[in-house]
Amino acid sequence: MDEVSTRIPNAVAAVILGANAREGRAQLADGVPQALEEVGVSEHLDAKLPMDLEFRDENGDTVTLGQFFDGERPVILTLNYYRCPMLCGLMLNGMVDGLEDMQWTPGDEFEIVTVSINPLETPALAREKKQNYLKRYDRPSAASGWHFLTGNEPEIQRLAETVGFSYKYDPEQQQYAHPAVMFVCTPDGHVSRYLYGI
Repeated sequence: MDEVSTRIPNAVAAVILGANAREGRAQLADGVPQALEEVGVSEHLDAKLPMDLEFRDENGDTVTLGQFFDGERPVILTLNYYRCPMLCGLMLNGMVDGLEDMQWTPGDEFEIVTVSINPLETPALAREKKQNYLKRYDRPSAASGWHFLTGNEPEIQRLAETVGFSYKYDPEQQQYAHPAVMFVCTPDGHVSRYLYGI
């Protein structure tokens, strides 16, 4: 399939890095900070996810991406980071709002896999975030179906490249610039659909 490139709008860019950038900061001609120059999504529909990638789950156990694909249930994949000051929380909160309107529940009819793009984040932080979102969602069976993972830079980058998720660390802001997107994946691990926004 042809690759479809989608760049994040300026309004979202402002949300990602905050509206109070320092004066004199390098910017592109259209006013977008230079850190966002390569941030966006290139759709890789039907791409096969690398099932052998190893991460750590919220309990600190080593898992492979393939463990969350059983060949029967679809998987929603999100790439976020747990200390994100704004966009990730808005996106995951929006996902919970959408899930509350569905009869299907993760752990029963589908799985959710949330992977941190920050290799410095820990399973303890992932566990804390999982507990917060499960408390808000308030469906007990979701505990077995929503997985919060952390990992090393090579595995994170390989997964991001596979789904076409381009992000960049901004040392000045000490934040990651990244798009807001979820990936709907088939039960056998192919990218089926991209869902944008919060």
